[in-house]
Amino acid sequence: MLPSTNSNIAKATYAADLKGNFGEPTFVKWNGDTLNTPYKDGKTTATLGWAIVYGTDMTTILAGAMGASVLWIRAVLPSSDSGWEQLAKIPI
Repeated sequence: MLPSTNSNIAKATYAADLKGNFGEPTFVKWNGDTLNTPYKDGKTTATLGWAIVYGTDMTTILAGAMGASVLWIRAVLPSSDSGWEQLAKIPI
């Protein structure tokens, strides 16, 4: 059993923008209103998903959408942005 200080370690918090300020690795959930998601970039029609985000001025984002068999990754630097790149696809 996890101590009470770590009992919500796997619970995602809502993020309004995946390119926001995440000074620690953070597990977040996103929806159709969240900025800078695979949905907003036209990579998926799914409006609900999750991401692991880390960084402030240099950020790495790993994201998945509910019901999707694809994972995406994105690197954001002060002078460039990779956009969403497919990292993995699981045949279903």
